[in-house]
Amino acid sequence: FDRGAKELVECVIAVRRALAVPDEEIIPVSHTGRVFNGTTFLRDAFRSALDGAGQGFQYRAPLYAPDIGAALYAAQLADQPLDESAKQTLWQQCA
Repeated sequence: FDRGAKELVECVIAVRRALAVPDEEIIPVSHTGRVFNGTTFLRDAFRSALDGAGQGFQYRAPLYAPDIGAALYAAQLADQPLDESAKQTLWQQCA
């Protein structure tokens, strides 16, 4: 788990570098996917690796389940972002 988590954090660091985010900027980082939800081993290792990266990352738990996140992203791509009321309804229907 530790090796996989470190490789994921290397990807996060690469994205930060590619976006030229200033060093003093704190970036919120989350995860997605069922592999993180199965056990706490990978999630804990990922959080630890983020903390140890010394790059100004802040772990945040996902706001939505993957299916809701996919629906929100699809709406955004269709240039039809959902308002807060629609997000709440979606969340309630998928709970």
